[in-house]
This record gives sequence, structure tokens and C-alpha cells, in this order.
Amino acid sequence: MIPKDQISVFLNIYFFELERYLNQFCLEELKKVTFHSDEANTDRPLKESIKNILQTKFNSIPNNLHNKTLELYDQDENLLSSYEYKYYFNFKVSRILLPNEITEGLKIHLRRPNVVYTHPDLLLIVTDGESSYLVPLELKSTKDNSIPGSSVQQIQGDEWVIFVKHTNKSFNVTIGRYLCAVNENMQFPDRSPRPSVSFKTILDWNDEFINNDTESLKIKYPKDLIDKKQELINDWQNVLVNRWLDVIAIPNTKKKVSWFNHTIKKFTINLLERYEKLSHLEQKQLLNKLKTEIEYEKSTD
Repeated sequence: MIPKDQISVFLNIYFFELERYLNQFCLEELKKVTFHSDEANTDRPLKESIKNILQTKFNSIPNNLHNKTLELYDQDENLLSSYEYKYYFNFKVSRILLPNEITEGLKIHLRRPNVVYTHPDLLLIVTDGESSYLVPLELKSTKDNSIPGSSVQQIQGDEWVIFVKHTNKSFNVTIGRYLCAVNENMQFPDRSPRPSVSFKTILDWNDEFINNDTESLKIKYPKDLIDKKQELINDWQNVLVNRWLDVIAIPNTKKKVSWFNHTIKKFTINLLERYEKLSHLEQKQLLNKLKTEIEYEKSTD
């Protein structure tokens, strides 16, 4: 998630300044957005409103920030690199596409290995005056805090997300990487797991790891926390297995338990009883067989 090229540096600056702009100048406009239509949730008006704001009001870094710098730090607070805002004033969001406007050719360019591609909520086409870049942008909205996110096969952790929280009394916007919105909750239904994303999680992340003043925007990259969140996406099976082990090891409490608790306990009993009946050689063969099949399945994903 640490910027490795010029477009990444621009996006770190642009989306931070965009969040400030939206909260300072656009909340009244966004409050007029309709989130329901005939008892169904709809996000098209939000997409259209954000698209209009970005195209007509905030398509580049404000040029009154020419003395400001972006500073990137590791989790031990060592300075990794520094970038002056003024060198990114030539970057501009030249066009924004809604999902129905994204052509098959653009979809091909957006696909990544091992990721099941779905339409981004908005596709930004950014230019630096010479080259153009495709920047997918997700929009999330909630009345509460957490909502189910995309399935693990669809998640691109480094993708940017605009998160809107709207209630009868308040309206707030925060922006960050999708991975930074993922909280510790993950539902395991019969279909693909869907890690929850949370407005408060991304807001707290930005408060803790981003510091802004008139001279610099300081961003800290806590590798250990990022790796932990990434595991929820890259190795969710292992996360689920560890939860199952906790089900077995930790005594039941009165709190609500997952639907699979009783079943996994029965499975564990049957597995252990069957395993104990095997010879030592058969036990080793079974373990090797399972490990080999897991490695094969990983290599063919």
C-alpha cells in the first residue's frame, strides 16, 4: 500500500484533500441524495452526485497548496520518502464513468490475477498530461457503521473507497483504502465470505495514521496491521479454521454463537475418532494427502 509510482502519490494527496473538501463544502449537496426508492436501497444518485462534484469542482489538487509536502513513514516512524505537492498539480481527473459506461475493453485493463472483477462504482480516468491511468473507486453508504463488503474474490485491498455515513441528525464522509475499512468481522455464509467494512474503522484508521497540518501531510504505514487485514482477504480459509479451533478450545458462553459451532464440534469428534483408529503410517499419509491437495488447490486458484 506504500506508493510505488507517481499516480499512487497523486492519489494519496488527492483523496485526502478531497475528503476535507467534501466535508467542508459539499455536505448540504450530498444530504439531498436519495438512498431509497420504493423501499429498496439505491446507490445510483450517490454515484451521480459524487461524479458531478469530482468533475466540476474537484478534479485536481488545489494549487494553493504549492508549499505542502506528502511524507510517508513506516510503522516505526522512520521517514521513507517525501513528495512536494506542486509536482502533482499537472495530474487531473479528466473523466469519470458510471458502471454502465465502462466498456469491455476497459474491463479487460482493470482485471487482476486471482481477482474476480466486478464493476467499480466509479471509474476515474486520470491524466498527467502525457499518460492516462484507470482508477477504480468504490462508494459505500450506511446509516449505522458496519455493512457487508464485497466477497473475498472481488476485493482489491489497495482500491480507494468513499464511505458515507448518513442519519437523520448527521452526514459525514471519509475516504481511504478499501483494506483500511475492513474490520475484524467476517460472515461465513454458504457462498463466498464477505468481510465487513466499517465507516468507523476507516475513520479511526485515518485519525491514527494520518496527520495533517499546513506544511505537510504525514501518512504512516503500520505493516503488521496491514498484513493482519490482508490475511482476511488472501487466506480467509486459515482465518476460518482458527475460529473453528477457538470454538473447540474455548468453553461456550452465553453470547450469541456462529451457526456452524455445533456442526464443527460434531465434525471434530468424528475426525478424531477416525484418526485414532488409523495406524501411525496411515495418519502420516492422511496428513500428507491433505497438505498436497491444499497446495494444489492454491496453485490452481
